[in-house]
Amino acid sequence: MANPTQNYINSLPQQRRERVLALQKMILDVAPDATIDMHYKMPTYHVGDQWVAMASQKFYISLYTCKRKNIENFRNACPEIRTGQGCINFKDKDELAGGAIKEVISSSLTIRAKEHC
Repeated sequence: MANPTQNYINSLPQQRRERVLALQKMILDVAPDATIDMHYKMPTYHVGDQWVAMASQKFYISLYTCKRKNIENFRNACPEIRTGQGCINFKDKDELAGGAIKEVISSSLTIRAKEHC
């Protein structure tokens, strides 16, 4: 029987599913021991108190992080991709720039003393 995260991913249209799976692979490449749950009804990956999550929205896929500073370098490297306070919104036409995204994931999941989300 599939777990809730897999059910979520399997329910997506094929193009979206492929992009979400690509993001999930990047997350697990950076943090292979991350625990996964469905926090706020979206796949969420935890390392200690740090986390990243992703969700398929109507017009884009969001990658959520704990803090705005986790995406600052990405914002500078990829200004054409829409971002929020601590999230990145990938439209279907946007390239998933692996190196820049992995940097965001690594920054988000790095445990820092006395710094929690």
